[in-house]
Amino acid sequence: MPSDVRDCQMSLHRLFFLVCLRSSTHRESPSNFIEGKVFGDILYENYIFDIPRLMDICVVYGHGNDTALVSKMIGNVFQQQPKYSDDLRAVVPTIEKVVILILLAFIVRRDIVYFVDLTSNIIIVIFLLSCFVSVRVCVIYDG
Repeated sequence: MPSDVRDCQMSLHRLFFLVCLRSSTHRESPSNFIEGKVFGDILYENYIFDIPRLMDICVVYGHGNDTALVSKMIGNVFQQQPKYSDDLRAVVPTIEKVVILILLAFIVRRDIVYFVDLTSNIIIVIFLLSCFVSVRVCVIYDG
């Protein structure tokens, strides 16, 4: 990839993260803020964030230099809108079903190429959960 394209991509990557971070913050300064409950309702009712999007943010930005900021972002979202915790509880059984279906598909087909594909899907799911849980654990212990 040419360096100018890579630099542009990295800049866009960083700017997107900063937009997400700012979107999760209800307080600009002590005198400029949106009340927490109102802010939480705005986030939730306008689908600014949802559980899949929060998980994706954790995967993409949750490791490296931005870990603390990602933890802060996720913590703000969950703190301002408790419905996200309900949504997270509702997603867990779905993720369990996906993993079980992947394993059952392998048992039925018993094909090594298919097994490699399924294994990579399971690894992706595990990585996603690992990233999300590590950020959420930081939020729980820091908050």
